[in-house]
Amino acid sequence: MLQQNTTICPLVLITPDGDVAVNAVYTILHDPDHSKYVENPNGEDYVLYDVKEASVQVEWDGQIFRGHCTDELHTEKALRNLAETLPEGIKLISCLTCRHGNFCTFGSNDNEVFCVSDFRPTKKTDLDFIFLADSREEGLKRRRSLFHVCSNYQPESAEYWSYK
Repeated sequence: MLQQNTTICPLVLITPDGDVAVNAVYTILHDPDHSKYVENPNGEDYVLYDVKEASVQVEWDGQIFRGHCTDELHTEKALRNLAETLPEGIKLISCLTCRHGNFCTFGSNDNEVFCVSDFRPTKKTDLDFIFLADSREEGLKRRRSLFHVCSNYQPESAEYWSYK
């Protein structure tokens, strides 16, 4: 039987009036029999959920905007869908929309991206060292939620390659 989890995740919107912090209501339906707990050496343990459906909702300027996805890449597509529903001139800031956020080159888990703000990859194999078995700690150190926002944020651009 599927279970529902709802979490409040901070997000930032770029608006004509400046950056605005909002709380996103992030809801997933997942199969608990296929989810697993992961201990992270940096202390940020997490659960890899077997997500079947995801939705993200934010309120801004008195309006509610929602992204939803019921096929694969649930959280990514729900966030991208949310970004598409925002009014013109409003942009979503998160690791998903950051040029430094890259997916795992060997297959991604839902709501997972890896930060490479300390170097500039130009092709997929530049990222492989993060995900090889002997560099597990490297991957865990760089792992972020798609909702995460940090001071190294830079928007995606055609001039800056990333694996997404």
